[in-house]
Amino acid sequence: MQIIIPILGGGIYAISSNSSINNSIIEYNTANYGGGIYFSNGNLEIYNTSIYENFSEKGAGLLCNNSNIELEDVYICNNSASDSGGAIYLQNCNSNFNNVSINNNSSNQFGGGIYCVESIINFENENRCSIYDNEIDFRGYGKDIFAVECESMDVILDTFTVTTPTDYFASPISIFNFDILNSTQGALVNSDLFVSLIGDDTNSGTSVEDPLQTINCALSKIYADSLNQNTIHLSSGIFSYENTGEIFPIEWSDFVNLEGSEEGTSVLHGNEQEGVLVFNGVSNSVINNISISNSYPEYAVGISMNYSSPVICNITVTGISRYGISCQNSSNPILYNVSIDGNLYGFGCSYSSNPIIINSLISNNSSIAFYSGYDSNPTFINTTIVNNILPSYIRESSANLFNCILSNEHIYEIDVFQNSSVTIAYSNIQGGIDAVHAWVNSIVYWEEGNIDEDPLFVGAGEHPFALSGLSPCIDTGTPDTTGLNLPPWDIISNERIWDGNEDGITVIDMGCYEFGAPPYVDLDDNVIVQLPKVLLRQNYPNPFNPSTTISFLLQNNSNVELTIYNIKGQKVKQLVSDLRTAGQHSVIWNGKDDSGKPVSSGVYFYKLNVNNNIEAVKKCLLLK
Repeated sequence: MQIIIPILGGGIYAISSNSSINNSIIEYNTANYGGGIYFSNGNLEIYNTSIYENFSEKGAGLLCNNSNIELEDVYICNNSASDSGGAIYLQNCNSNFNNVSINNNSSNQFGGGIYCVESIINFENENRCSIYDNEIDFRGYGKDIFAVECESMDVILDTFTVTTPTDYFASPISIFNFDILNSTQGALVNSDLFVSLIGDDTNSGTSVEDPLQTINCALSKIYADSLNQNTIHLSSGIFSYENTGEIFPIEWSDFVNLEGSEEGTSVLHGNEQEGVLVFNGVSNSVINNISISNSYPEYAVGISMNYSSPVICNITVTGISRYGISCQNSSNPILYNVSIDGNLYGFGCSYSSNPIIINSLISNNSSIAFYSGYDSNPTFINTTIVNNILPSYIRESSANLFNCILSNEHIYEIDVFQNSSVTIAYSNIQGGIDAVHAWVNSIVYWEEGNIDEDPLFVGAGEHPFALSGLSPCIDTGTPDTTGLNLPPWDIISNERIWDGNEDGITVIDMGCYEFGAPPYVDLDDNVIVQLPKVLLRQNYPNPFNPSTTISFLLQNNSNVELTIYNIKGQKVKQLVSDLRTAGQHSVIWNGKDDSGKPVSSGVYFYKLNVNNNIEAVKKCLLLK
């Protein structure tokens, strides 16, 4: 006998109607969408009803769209969605919840309890609702509530899973205003947590002597916000499903840092799952000193970022079946000392993303080294891009390369598609400017200091792409590194700027390795190298007309002034003059002065002043 599963509404299906459900039990139903109930384009009232043990792809208990919803004395539990919305999935709905209990539901990805898109949920103040102990099968976002393009929401509850929710439980946490009387799991831990292969998830995790065993458990316990940024510390060893029960991909939380072991390698082994680390709306986290490997499904990504701008440093990504690292949708991460080696694709950014990649190695990937697409503008500084099979692509975007080495397998190093541009300076490009393939309506800015010579790597050992003593890349980088925001160390923690050819003049090398340089710190001293406290990004687009975006990163809450000056040094526009929190900030200059008048074409400078200190000055070009 063939069992036919309905597409919409396993228990109840109704559209374009005014419907009421009273004193009912809706259980053990299955559909593709709306396992228990599917409702669309109308007004739905549900009273004194239990909805449980239903299954669907989305909205296992209830799926509603384009409707007005009234729920009163409704119990929704033990429903399971293979995608999103274990209990409820709302899209473009206006809802009122009165004494509704949503618990012990689950989904594979987002919103174990509630998943809502462009919807409003009004929680009754007197007859409070409860939302608790909902689950996500692999660590997604919003175990209990996940919202997409929703307005600020007052969540007034009798019981929630924890008393002080983070984006692990409700995402994005910034839109929710919680009023909670009780919780099932108590308070989160406002401190650093420790994770070890020999730990146990029943431990406190608050010390090296009493560690947890999984990163996911640590994320479920840790509390962090803009004033309480905490770190998860890993021991050395391989964190995988086989070794520790770790479930991938791990979706990261904002204001939480991840720190690998200084005594060995901390490896996140993806177990052929669809990705390893995922950032969604995370802009205040630092990921440091870990290795990521082995993620083989068709669309797996080692580190994936969406609307996120974390700082990622001292990371190795290898053995990924798609991109080693990818960022999209206005993601502006900073990558220091990152090795992306032996994946299908190296690095990718798209849809208005402006990452900065410094002191990094992109090598031995079996397709392209990097991709910049759809209004993005990556900047590669002292990055070595070698032994990749296909040329890098720039599509309807731009890219900047300073002090870089490109020596790959294809006749072209970079394909610059139409309506795109690339700026290259003080870099060694195999094949020279002819290896930068410019399509129709594309621009190649071939600046000073570029060469086309064999980089003469050492070719063997632990660092085969380090420079040999005969390399033409020694001391041939930009003489003035002002504005590049370089750390003081190279990819292996040696001095970043060193007189490698011993001619008495200290000039930075091309690529991620500095020839002949001593260690910046004695690694045996266990000294943690600090990241720059302030970073001013190059504006994008540049040149621009009529507007451009200027971004800067703060490691601490600071008083900030961001000011535009003309070429004569006269003040044109005050863009920022206030206290800003730690993290990434972006400001749009519309090409007008303080009086609101459009300024003329030409070169302008923007200066970042932090706590009364001038941190950086960059120039931009307005072309009309």
